[in-house]
Amino acid sequence: MPRSETDYLHQLSDGGHDFRSEKRVSAKRILVISAIAFTCLGALIFLDSAAPFAYVRTRDLLRDAIARAGRTTPPNPDLVFLAIDSDSVSLEEGADVEELYGLTDTAGIEAKALRLMSKRWPWSREIYSLVMERLLGAGAKVVLFDLTFPMASDDDKPFALALDKYRDRVVIGSNFVSGTSRGFTTIGASHTRPPDSLVPQTVPMDDRVAFTNFWPDEDDAVRRAQYCVTFEQVQGRWPEAGSERFLSLGARALVKAGFGGAVPAGLDDHLFRYTAPPRRGFAPHSLFEIFVPDYWQHNYKSGEFFRDKIVIVGAEGNWQHDEHPTPFGSMPGPEVHLNAMNAALHHEFIREVPLLGRIVMAVIGAAIAVALSL
Repeated sequence: MPRSETDYLHQLSDGGHDFRSEKRVSAKRILVISAIAFTCLGALIFLDSAAPFAYVRTRDLLRDAIARAGRTTPPNPDLVFLAIDSDSVSLEEGADVEELYGLTDTAGIEAKALRLMSKRWPWSREIYSLVMERLLGAGAKVVLFDLTFPMASDDDKPFALALDKYRDRVVIGSNFVSGTSRGFTTIGASHTRPPDSLVPQTVPMDDRVAFTNFWPDEDDAVRRAQYCVTFEQVQGRWPEAGSERFLSLGARALVKAGFGGAVPAGLDDHLFRYTAPPRRGFAPHSLFEIFVPDYWQHNYKSGEFFRDKIVIVGAEGNWQHDEHPTPFGSMPGPEVHLNAMNAALHHEFIREVPLLGRIVMAVIGAAIAVALSL
Protein backbone atom coordinates (compact mmCIF):
# COMPACT_ATOMS: atom_id res chain seq x y z
CA MET A 1 0.00 0.00 0.00
CA PRO A 2 1.51 3.40 -0.91
CA ARG A 3 2.48 5.58 2.05
CA SER A 4 0.85 9.00 2.58
CA GLU A 5 2.58 12.22 1.57
CA THR A 6 2.90 13.24 5.24
CA ASP A 7 4.86 10.05 6.09
CA TYR A 8 7.09 10.59 3.08
CA LEU A 9 7.88 14.19 4.15
CA HIS A 10 8.69 13.01 7.71
CA GLN A 11 11.13 10.44 6.31
CA LEU A 12 12.86 13.08 4.17
CA SER A 13 13.18 15.43 7.15
CA ASP A 14 14.89 12.64 9.10
CA GLY A 15 17.39 12.04 6.34
CA GLY A 16 15.90 8.69 5.48
CA HIS A 17 16.93 7.12 8.87
CA ASP A 18 14.91 5.30 11.46
CA PHE A 19 16.51 6.52 14.74
CA ARG A 20 14.58 4.13 16.93
CA SER A 21 16.03 1.16 15.02
CA GLU A 22 19.58 2.63 15.18
CA LYS A 23 19.33 3.16 18.95
CA ARG A 24 18.38 -0.48 19.37
CA VAL A 25 21.39 -1.57 17.29
CA SER A 26 23.75 0.70 19.25
CA ALA A 27 22.54 -0.69 22.56
CA LYS A 28 23.16 -4.23 21.34
CA ARG A 29 26.61 -3.25 20.13
CA ILE A 30 27.50 -1.79 23.53
CA LEU A 31 26.32 -4.91 25.28
CA VAL A 32 28.28 -7.20 22.93
CA ILE A 33 31.51 -5.19 23.13
CA SER A 34 31.23 -4.87 26.91
CA ALA A 35 30.67 -8.61 27.22
CA ILE A 36 33.72 -9.33 25.05
CA ALA A 37 35.91 -6.84 26.95
CA PHE A 38 35.00 -8.11 30.39
CA THR A 39 35.21 -11.72 29.25
CA CYS A 40 38.78 -10.99 28.15
CA LEU A 41 39.39 -9.28 31.50
CA GLY A 42 38.09 -12.31 33.39
CA ALA A 43 40.23 -14.63 31.26
CA LEU A 44 43.28 -12.46 31.94
CA ILE A 45 42.71 -12.54 35.70
CA PHE A 46 42.15 -16.29 35.60
CA LEU A 47 45.26 -16.94 33.52
CA ASP A 48 47.34 -14.68 35.72
CA SER A 49 46.32 -16.53 38.88
CA ALA A 50 46.31 -20.08 37.44
CA ALA A 51 49.43 -19.49 35.26
CA PRO A 52 49.14 -22.45 32.88
CA PHE A 53 52.05 -23.21 30.57
CA ALA A 54 50.64 -21.25 27.62
CA TYR A 55 50.32 -18.10 29.70
CA VAL A 56 53.78 -18.51 31.21
CA ARG A 57 55.26 -18.97 27.75
CA THR A 58 53.48 -15.86 26.46
CA ARG A 59 54.76 -13.88 29.46
CA ASP A 60 58.31 -15.09 28.80
CA LEU A 61 58.10 -14.08 25.14
CA LEU A 62 57.00 -10.61 26.23
CA ARG A 63 59.95 -10.39 28.64
CA ASP A 64 62.29 -11.47 25.86
CA ALA A 65 60.92 -8.77 23.57
CA ILE A 66 61.53 -6.20 26.31
CA ALA A 67 65.04 -7.54 26.89
CA ARG A 68 65.85 -7.18 23.19
CA ALA A 69 64.02 -3.98 22.29
CA GLY A 70 64.50 -2.21 25.62
CA ARG A 71 68.27 -1.91 25.62
CA THR A 72 69.11 1.59 26.74
CA THR A 73 72.79 1.30 27.68
CA PRO A 74 75.85 0.20 25.71
CA PRO A 75 78.20 -2.47 27.06
CA ASN A 76 80.48 -1.09 29.74
CA PRO A 77 83.95 -0.83 28.15
CA ASP A 78 85.58 -1.72 31.48
CA LEU A 79 84.18 -5.28 31.33
CA VAL A 80 86.37 -7.69 29.33
CA PHE A 81 85.82 -11.32 28.32
CA LEU A 82 89.09 -13.30 28.08
CA ALA A 83 88.06 -16.63 26.61
CA ILE A 84 89.50 -20.11 26.97
CA ASP A 85 88.42 -21.01 23.46
CA SER A 86 89.32 -23.54 20.78
CA ASP A 87 92.32 -21.40 19.77
CA SER A 88 93.63 -21.39 23.33
CA VAL A 89 93.47 -25.16 23.77
CA SER A 90 94.50 -26.23 20.26
CA LEU A 91 98.20 -25.40 20.60
CA GLU A 92 100.14 -28.46 19.53
CA GLU A 93 101.67 -30.39 22.39
CA GLY A 94 105.45 -30.26 22.17
CA ALA A 95 105.43 -27.33 19.72
CA ASP A 96 108.49 -25.09 19.67
CA VAL A 97 106.66 -22.07 21.04
CA GLU A 98 109.83 -19.94 21.06
CA GLU A 99 110.25 -20.24 17.31
CA LEU A 100 106.50 -20.30 16.57
CA TYR A 101 105.80 -16.98 18.32
CA GLY A 102 109.21 -15.34 17.98
CA LEU A 103 109.99 -15.37 21.71
CA THR A 104 113.32 -13.86 22.67
CA ASP A 105 113.13 -14.53 26.42
CA THR A 106 112.81 -18.32 26.61
CA ALA A 107 112.65 -18.25 30.41
CA GLY A 108 110.07 -15.46 30.74
CA ILE A 109 106.37 -15.57 31.65
CA GLU A 110 105.28 -15.67 28.01
CA ALA A 111 107.33 -18.76 27.10
CA LYS A 112 106.34 -20.54 30.32
CA ALA A 113 102.64 -19.87 29.81
CA LEU A 114 102.61 -20.95 26.15
CA ARG A 115 104.42 -24.17 27.04
CA LEU A 116 101.82 -24.93 29.71
CA MET A 117 98.99 -24.13 27.29
CA SER A 118 100.41 -26.51 24.71
CA LYS A 119 99.86 -29.40 27.13
CA ARG A 120 96.69 -31.46 27.03
CA TRP A 121 93.59 -30.01 28.72
CA PRO A 122 93.01 -29.60 31.63
CA TRP A 123 95.99 -27.35 32.04
CA SER A 124 98.22 -27.22 35.08
CA ARG A 125 96.74 -24.76 37.56
CA GLU A 126 99.98 -22.84 37.43
CA ILE A 127 98.69 -21.23 34.23
CA TYR A 128 96.09 -19.30 36.24
CA SER A 129 98.80 -17.82 38.44
CA LEU A 130 100.58 -16.62 35.28
CA VAL A 131 97.31 -15.14 33.98
CA MET A 132 96.95 -13.17 37.23
CA GLU A 133 100.56 -11.98 37.06
CA ARG A 134 100.06 -10.80 33.48
CA LEU A 135 96.72 -9.03 33.91
CA LEU A 136 96.98 -7.66 37.44
CA GLY A 137 100.57 -6.66 36.78
CA ALA A 138 99.24 -4.63 33.85
CA GLY A 139 96.81 -2.80 36.12
CA ALA A 140 93.56 -4.77 35.78
CA LYS A 141 91.19 -3.82 38.59
CA VAL A 142 89.81 -7.34 39.22
CA VAL A 143 90.31 -10.73 37.57
CA LEU A 144 87.62 -13.37 38.02
CA PHE A 145 87.73 -16.98 36.90
CA ASP A 146 84.44 -18.53 35.77
CA LEU A 147 85.98 -21.89 36.63
CA THR A 148 85.49 -24.26 39.54
CA PHE A 149 88.24 -26.10 41.42
CA PRO A 150 86.46 -28.81 43.43
CA MET A 151 89.44 -31.16 43.93
CA ALA A 152 92.93 -30.60 45.28
CA SER A 153 95.79 -30.92 42.80
CA ASP A 154 99.56 -31.38 43.03
CA ASP A 155 100.09 -28.07 41.21
CA ASP A 156 97.93 -25.93 43.53
CA LYS A 157 100.85 -24.19 45.28
CA PRO A 158 101.73 -21.55 42.61
CA PHE A 159 98.03 -20.80 42.15
CA ALA A 160 97.49 -20.49 45.92
CA LEU A 161 100.49 -18.14 46.24
CA ALA A 162 99.07 -15.89 43.50
CA LEU A 163 95.65 -15.93 45.20
CA ASP A 164 97.32 -14.71 48.40
CA LYS A 165 99.39 -12.09 46.60
CA TYR A 166 96.37 -10.59 44.81
CA ARG A 167 93.67 -11.51 47.32
CA ASP A 168 91.86 -8.14 47.06
CA ARG A 169 91.75 -8.23 43.25
CA VAL A 170 90.83 -11.81 42.34
CA VAL A 171 87.71 -14.02 42.49
CA ILE A 172 87.47 -17.74 41.69
CA GLY A 173 84.38 -19.85 41.13
CA SER A 174 82.63 -22.34 43.39
CA ASN A 175 79.56 -24.16 42.13
CA PHE A 176 76.37 -25.01 43.98
CA VAL A 177 73.18 -26.84 43.04
CA SER A 178 70.03 -25.21 44.36
CA GLY A 179 66.98 -26.99 45.71
CA THR A 180 63.39 -26.54 44.56
CA SER A 181 62.70 -23.89 47.23
CA ARG A 182 64.58 -21.24 45.32
CA GLY A 183 62.05 -18.47 45.93
CA PHE A 184 62.42 -18.34 49.71
CA THR A 185 64.69 -16.38 52.03
CA THR A 186 66.81 -19.38 52.94
CA ILE A 187 67.63 -21.99 50.34
CA GLY A 188 68.86 -25.49 50.99
CA ALA A 189 71.64 -26.35 48.57
CA SER A 190 74.51 -28.67 47.87
CA HIS A 191 77.57 -26.43 47.81
CA THR A 192 81.07 -27.37 46.67
CA ARG A 193 83.90 -25.08 47.76
CA PRO A 194 87.46 -25.02 46.41
CA PRO A 195 89.92 -27.24 48.33
CA ASP A 196 91.82 -25.84 51.30
CA SER A 197 95.01 -26.19 49.25
CA LEU A 198 93.77 -23.06 47.44
CA VAL A 199 91.72 -21.17 50.06
CA PRO A 200 90.92 -21.96 53.70
CA GLN A 201 87.57 -23.57 54.54
CA THR A 202 86.14 -20.75 56.63
CA VAL A 203 82.69 -19.59 57.68
CA PRO A 204 81.76 -17.17 56.26
CA MET A 205 83.32 -18.22 52.97
CA ASP A 206 86.60 -16.63 51.88
CA ASP A 207 85.90 -13.44 49.93
CA ARG A 208 88.00 -14.68 47.02
CA VAL A 209 85.31 -17.29 46.26
CA ALA A 210 81.85 -16.81 44.74
CA PHE A 211 79.16 -19.02 43.23
CA THR A 212 78.93 -19.41 39.47
CA ASN A 213 75.65 -20.99 38.36
CA PHE A 214 72.39 -19.37 37.20
CA TRP A 215 68.80 -20.36 37.90
CA PRO A 216 66.81 -20.52 34.64
CA ASP A 217 63.08 -19.96 34.22
CA GLU A 218 60.54 -22.68 33.47
CA ASP A 219 61.71 -22.99 29.85
CA ASP A 220 65.41 -23.19 30.95
CA ALA A 221 66.23 -19.72 29.61
CA VAL A 222 68.29 -17.41 31.85
CA ARG A 223 66.47 -14.09 32.27
CA ARG A 224 67.27 -13.27 35.87
CA ALA A 225 70.59 -12.62 37.52
CA GLN A 226 71.55 -13.76 40.99
CA TYR A 227 73.69 -11.33 42.90
CA CYS A 228 73.43 -12.73 46.41
CA VAL A 229 71.64 -15.56 48.18
CA THR A 230 71.32 -16.83 51.75
CA PHE A 231 71.84 -20.53 52.42
CA GLU A 232 70.63 -22.19 55.57
CA GLN A 233 73.15 -24.38 57.36
CA VAL A 234 71.39 -27.66 58.12
CA GLN A 235 72.23 -31.19 59.20
CA GLY A 236 75.68 -30.19 60.45
CA ARG A 237 76.90 -29.54 56.92
CA TRP A 238 78.80 -26.48 58.11
CA PRO A 239 80.49 -26.08 61.47
CA GLU A 240 78.25 -23.31 62.84
CA ALA A 241 74.49 -23.01 63.07
CA GLY A 242 72.61 -20.24 61.33
CA SER A 243 72.82 -19.04 57.75
CA GLU A 244 75.45 -17.74 55.38
CA ARG A 245 75.21 -15.11 52.66
CA PHE A 246 76.89 -15.82 49.35
CA LEU A 247 77.69 -13.45 46.49
CA SER A 248 77.69 -14.42 42.84
CA LEU A 249 80.83 -14.23 40.74
CA GLY A 250 79.79 -10.92 39.17
CA ALA A 251 78.61 -9.40 42.45
CA ARG A 252 81.84 -10.32 44.24
CA ALA A 253 83.89 -8.77 41.43
CA LEU A 254 81.85 -5.54 41.58
CA VAL A 255 82.38 -5.32 45.35
CA LYS A 256 86.14 -5.80 44.98
CA ALA A 257 86.21 -3.22 42.17
CA GLY A 258 84.57 -0.64 44.45
CA PHE A 259 81.03 -0.88 43.03
CA GLY A 260 79.37 -2.62 45.98
CA GLY A 261 76.51 -0.11 45.93
CA ALA A 262 75.48 -1.38 42.49
CA VAL A 263 74.82 -4.91 43.75
CA PRO A 264 71.07 -5.36 44.38
CA ALA A 265 70.09 -6.71 47.79
CA GLY A 266 68.02 -9.87 48.10
CA LEU A 267 67.90 -13.10 46.14
CA ASP A 268 67.95 -13.75 42.41
CA ASP A 269 64.68 -12.03 41.51
CA HIS A 270 66.22 -9.46 39.21
CA LEU A 271 65.11 -9.73 35.59
CA PHE A 272 67.75 -7.86 33.63
CA ARG A 273 68.10 -6.47 30.12
CA TYR A 274 70.70 -8.25 28.05
CA THR A 275 73.12 -5.89 26.36
CA ALA A 276 73.34 -7.60 22.98
CA PRO A 277 73.29 -11.03 21.26
CA PRO A 278 76.07 -13.51 22.12
CA ARG A 279 79.63 -12.37 21.40
CA ARG A 280 78.54 -8.88 20.30
CA GLY A 281 78.04 -6.96 23.50
CA PHE A 282 81.19 -8.48 25.01
CA ALA A 283 83.32 -9.90 22.22
CA PRO A 284 85.66 -12.63 23.51
CA HIS A 285 89.44 -12.25 23.33
CA SER A 286 91.42 -15.48 23.16
CA LEU A 287 93.36 -16.17 26.34
CA PHE A 288 96.56 -17.30 24.60
CA GLU A 289 96.87 -13.89 22.90
CA ILE A 290 97.98 -12.16 26.10
CA PHE A 291 101.16 -14.30 26.07
CA VAL A 292 102.04 -13.79 22.38
CA PRO A 293 104.45 -10.80 22.15
CA ASP A 294 103.00 -9.35 18.94
CA TYR A 295 99.40 -9.50 20.21
CA TRP A 296 100.39 -8.15 23.61
CA GLN A 297 102.24 -5.18 22.13
CA HIS A 298 99.87 -4.27 19.30
CA ASN A 299 96.37 -5.54 20.21
CA TYR A 300 96.66 -4.86 23.95
CA LYS A 301 99.15 -1.96 23.89
CA SER A 302 101.59 -3.83 26.14
CA GLY A 303 98.86 -4.31 28.75
CA GLU A 304 97.46 -0.79 28.77
CA PHE A 305 94.19 -2.21 27.35
CA PHE A 306 93.53 -4.00 30.66
CA ARG A 307 94.25 -1.09 32.98
CA ASP A 308 91.34 -0.52 35.42
CA LYS A 309 89.29 -3.25 33.72
CA ILE A 310 87.25 -6.06 35.27
CA VAL A 311 88.37 -9.18 33.37
CA ILE A 312 86.54 -12.50 33.41
CA VAL A 313 88.35 -15.66 32.30
CA GLY A 314 86.23 -18.63 31.27
CA ALA A 315 85.18 -21.05 28.55
CA GLU A 316 83.91 -19.49 25.35
CA GLY A 317 81.44 -22.31 24.91
CA ASN A 318 82.00 -23.89 21.52
CA TRP A 319 84.39 -26.50 22.91
CA GLN A 320 83.53 -26.78 26.63
CA HIS A 321 79.72 -26.53 26.26
CA ASP A 322 79.59 -23.85 28.95
CA GLU A 323 76.56 -22.09 27.52
CA HIS A 324 73.11 -21.04 28.74
CA PRO A 325 69.87 -20.51 26.78
CA THR A 326 68.96 -16.80 26.82
CA PRO A 327 66.43 -14.55 25.00
CA PHE A 328 69.11 -14.18 22.30
CA GLY A 329 70.04 -17.85 22.02
CA SER A 330 72.90 -19.81 23.61
CA MET A 331 75.38 -17.55 25.38
CA PRO A 332 78.69 -18.49 27.05
CA GLY A 333 78.52 -18.58 30.83
CA PRO A 334 81.15 -15.82 31.32
CA GLU A 335 79.20 -13.56 28.98
CA VAL A 336 76.02 -14.07 31.04
CA HIS A 337 78.02 -12.93 34.09
CA LEU A 338 79.19 -9.88 32.13
CA ASN A 339 75.60 -9.02 31.19
CA ALA A 340 74.59 -9.38 34.84
CA MET A 341 77.41 -7.04 35.90
CA ASN A 342 76.54 -4.57 33.15
CA ALA A 343 72.89 -4.58 34.26
CA ALA A 344 73.93 -3.86 37.86
CA LEU A 345 76.32 -1.06 36.90
CA HIS A 346 73.59 0.64 34.81
CA HIS A 347 70.73 -0.52 37.06
CA GLU A 348 68.85 -1.82 34.03
CA PHE A 349 66.31 -4.29 35.40
CA ILE A 350 62.90 -5.36 34.10
CA ARG A 351 60.41 -4.76 36.90
CA GLU A 352 57.44 -7.07 37.43
CA VAL A 353 54.02 -5.40 37.74
CA PRO A 354 52.15 -6.66 40.86
CA LEU A 355 48.95 -8.66 40.34
CA LEU A 356 46.75 -5.81 41.56
CA GLY A 357 48.45 -3.45 39.15
CA ARG A 358 47.91 -5.86 36.25
CA ILE A 359 44.20 -6.14 37.13
CA VAL A 360 43.80 -2.35 37.29
CA MET A 361 45.56 -1.98 33.93
CA ALA A 362 43.28 -4.63 32.41
CA VAL A 363 40.12 -2.89 33.73
CA ILE A 364 41.26 0.45 32.35
CA GLY A 365 42.09 -1.20 29.01
CA ALA A 366 38.65 -2.82 28.88
CA ALA A 367 36.95 0.50 29.67
CA ILE A 368 38.95 2.30 26.97
CA ALA A 369 38.04 -0.43 24.46
CA VAL A 370 34.32 0.05 25.20
CA ALA A 371 34.64 3.85 25.04
CA LEU A 372 36.45 3.73 21.68
CA SER A 373 33.82 1.38 20.25
CA LEU A 374 31.12 3.95 21.04
